[in-house]
Amino acid sequence: MAPAPQRGRRASTASRPPAGPPLTLQQQYAAATRPLSLHFAQIDAWLVDNGPAVWQQLHQADDELFQLSQLKVSESRYQAALEAFVARCEEAEQLYYEAHPSEFRLAPLSAGERVAVYYELGDGSMHKVSGEER
Repeated sequence: MAPAPQRGRRASTASRPPAGPPLTLQQQYAAATRPLSLHFAQIDAWLVDNGPAVWQQLHQADDELFQLSQLKVSESRYQAALEAFVARCEEAEQLYYEAHPSEFRLAPLSAGERVAVYYELGDGSMHKVSGEER
């Protein structure tokens, strides 16, 4: 029987980047995990109690990525494992947000209240999108 998950073991999905070859696998890992929710540590902790099998799969996949980087496997093999890991992380996020729907929704707007969304572009500039630009 596998050991029980321990709360707080993982700070974030990018807490232990792969070691080698220098920068290539590490950059792939960072780029692939960057889009994950800023709250993934909270999701990870929630999984301990509410989805221990998913929690264990995530940690095994993360450990596998670390081992693959240490073995300096081909980039394609590492990329396939990384894509599987990210898919598991996204499934975990979906489980969490299905269990916590209020954290995924915005509060209703008051009469006359407007919302604008700002996107930071690759060059560092900001782009504003609002209902007035239709």
